[in-house]
Amino acid sequence: KSIYNEAPLGYQYILYGFYFLFFAALLDLSDNFIILNKFIIFGDTAVEAFLEKITGYTLGYLFLFLGFYQIFPIFKELVQTKRDLSTLELAIENASEEVLVTNIKGIVSFANPAFIINTGYTNHEIVGKNINILNSGKHDKQFFATLWSTITSGNTWVGTITNKKKNGELFEEQVTISPILDKNKILIGYLSIRNDITEKKKLQSQLEQNQKMKSIGLLAGGIAHDFNNILTAIIGYNDLAMMESEKSPEISAHLNKVSIAANRAKKLVKQILTFSRKSNTARQPIQLSRIVDDALKLIRSTIPSTIEIVKNIESQSITIADVTEIHQIVMNLCTNASQAMIDNKGIIDIKLTDISIKEDEPILGASINPGNYIELEISDNGRGIDKKEILNIFDPYFTTKKVGSGTGLGLSVVHGIISNYGGYINVYSEIDVGTTFKIYFLKTQLESQLTMPKQKIFNNNKGTEKILVVDDEKSILDLAKKGLTHFGYKVTTFSNSIEAMEYFKTHNNDVDLVLTDMTMPNLSGYDLGKQIFSINKDTPVIMISGYNTIINKKKALDAGFAEYVSKPVSIKQLHSIIRNIFDTKSEDNS
Repeated sequence: KSIYNEAPLGYQYILYGFYFLFFAALLDLSDNFIILNKFIIFGDTAVEAFLEKITGYTLGYLFLFLGFYQIFPIFKELVQTKRDLSTLELAIENASEEVLVTNIKGIVSFANPAFIINTGYTNHEIVGKNINILNSGKHDKQFFATLWSTITSGNTWVGTITNKKKNGELFEEQVTISPILDKNKILIGYLSIRNDITEKKKLQSQLEQNQKMKSIGLLAGGIAHDFNNILTAIIGYNDLAMMESEKSPEISAHLNKVSIAANRAKKLVKQILTFSRKSNTARQPIQLSRIVDDALKLIRSTIPSTIEIVKNIESQSITIADVTEIHQIVMNLCTNASQAMIDNKGIIDIKLTDISIKEDEPILGASINPGNYIELEISDNGRGIDKKEILNIFDPYFTTKKVGSGTGLGLSVVHGIISNYGGYINVYSEIDVGTTFKIYFLKTQLESQLTMPKQKIFNNNKGTEKILVVDDEKSILDLAKKGLTHFGYKVTTFSNSIEAMEYFKTHNNDVDLVLTDMTMPNLSGYDLGKQIFSINKDTPVIMISGYNTIINKKKALDAGFAEYVSKPVSIKQLHSIIRNIFDTKSEDNS
C-alpha cells in the first residue's frame, strides 16, 4: 500500500510486466495455439505465435525492470524507515525517562518500561486507563485547566507535577507534554516525557538547608563579635564601678546583679557559637553530664516558659564524643519535644544514668550489644507519634510537621551521629500520651584523659609596666585605659593598628606589653603581632578576639603570642593574665 501511494506508475508497470509474462508463459507451455486464440488474439501461423511469445517475454521483463526501477528507492526508504522505527522503539524501551502516549482524551495507549518500573503499574493496568490514575490530589483544578488549555491548543506544556504511584507513594516529576499531529495537522493525541526528580529535589533541599546553616553560622559569628564587644564594655565598666563602690554595700549588691546577668549573657553567646560552629571539634573524652547540662540551659532560653524542663542527671561517666554533636542531639530532641506540646504546655523529662546491658537483653524491643553504657532519656507528654509514622522518623526528609515548620533532617542527623559513635537510639510513643527517646553512649574508662577546668586564681598584685592597647572600638580603649590604670599600669591606646605599629617602631623600648584586638581594619591583630615580633621578639603580645574562625588559641600561641583571650573579659581577669605574664618573665630572667 505504501509503495502504491508513493510510486503508482511503478506499481502499474510491475502489474503489466506480470501480465505479459503470464500469457507468454502460457504460449510457451501450450502447443495448441488455436485454443489460445479463443482467448487471446494471436496470429494464425506458428511463426506469428512465436513472435507474440517473444514479444510477451520482452515486454514483461521490460515493464518489470521499469517498475522495480521506480519503486526500488521507495522500497529502500521503507526498509530504512523500518530500521529507524526499530531503533526508536529500542531507544524508548531502554530510556530512563518515562514515555507515555495518550489520545486526545487522556487515555493511555503506550507506556514504556521506565514508567512501569517507577509507578508500579503493569502495562495491562495502565494501557486503556485515563492518565488521571496518577493524580495525587496535590494540584488544584486551575493547575490542570491551564495544562489542558495549553496542550489542546497545540502547544507544548512543561512543568513539575506531583504524582502518586500504585502503592500510594508520592513523587515529583519534570513533565513535557507535546501534541501529536497527523499529516493534515489534526491533533490525534499527546506524547508525554517524564523524569522523576524526587531525589534531585531532596538533594536540592539538603543543599539549601546546608547553605542556610552556613548563613546562620556566619550570622552567629558576626553577632557574637559585636555582642562580645558590648559585653566587654558592660562587664568592664561594671567591674570599675564595683571597685569604686566597695564602701556602699547596697550599690555593690546592685552591681553584682549586673555582673551575674552579664556573665549569663556571656555563657549564652558561647553556647550559640558552640551550636552553630561549622566544623566539628575532634572527638575527645567528655563528661556527658556537663554537656547535657549546658545544652539544657540554651534550650531553656529558646522554648516557651510554659513548658517545664525536669532533669535528673545521675551519671558522671565519661564517653568519647564531639561536644558540638552532643549539643546538636540534645537541641534537636528537646526542640521536637517542645513542638509536640499541645498549647505549648507540658513537661520535658531528661534523665542521664549509667546502665549495664547483658547478653541479648531487650531494650525497648531492640537488641543491643552487651556492655556498659550511659543512657540519655528524653521524654515528653505531647501529642505522640502514630505507629505507622514511627517506622520512618529516622529517614531523611521525613517529617510530621506542617510545611515550613521542619526539614525532616533533625532525627536523621541524630541517628547518624549516634551510629558513628557505635551507640544506639530507640523510640517509643503513644498518641496523646507522649514520646520517649533513649540514647545509649558507650562508656569509657578514660577519666585520666578528661580535661578538667583549672581553678582560676586571680593575681591582684598591682603593676607599674607600660602597656600599649590597640582596638578599633573606642569604648573598649577607654575601658582598658581606666581599668588597667586602676591597677597601676601606664597605658597608651590606639584605635588605628597602623598608627600603633608606627608608634611601636619608635617607642619599642617604652612598651613592656602589647594588648591587641584581633579583628581590625587595615592591619589585623595577628599581623600587628607578627610585625612587632620582627622588631622585638621579646615583647609579649596578648591577642583578644570577640569571635574568629581563622585564628584560635593554638595558632596564636604557636605564632609567638603570649596569650589568647576571648571576649568578653573582665578587667580583673585581664589584669591577672597580664600580671602572670610579667611575673613569669621576671622569674625566667632571674
